[in-house]
Amino acid sequence: MIFDMDMLDNLFPEIKDQIFSFIPVSTLKVTNSIYFKQYMDIMCKKMGTTVNVDTYFRNIIRYDNGYVLNVILERAPVTIFRRHITYRKTKMTFIEYINTLTIYYGASKCRKHMLDNLK
Repeated sequence: MIFDMDMLDNLFPEIKDQIFSFIPVSTLKVTNSIYFKQYMDIMCKKMGTTVNVDTYFRNIIRYDNGYVLNVILERAPVTIFRRHITYRKTKMTFIEYINTLTIYYGASKCRKHMLDNLK
């Protein structure tokens, strides 16, 4: 018998809350955008301390994940964008770094979201 997620909709809300309390947000993030945004709130609080920010943004831009970049740009602390990064022996601001990566990887979706959010 294959488990169908629609069966959870037939349960009482109290039981559903108990079931979902055991599933970590990092696992739920792939199920829908509500859980993804909750996960990104947690990740944005950790940015700069436990998350290597430049590598994280580079991977997002490399795979042209426009939605993910848009959510991060909405939630990321302002202090991240004040950083200076040395990339390919050139020192630049974080915004210039993101712009350079979008051009280098040809990430048109990410570039569009970046230009829309950072006007």
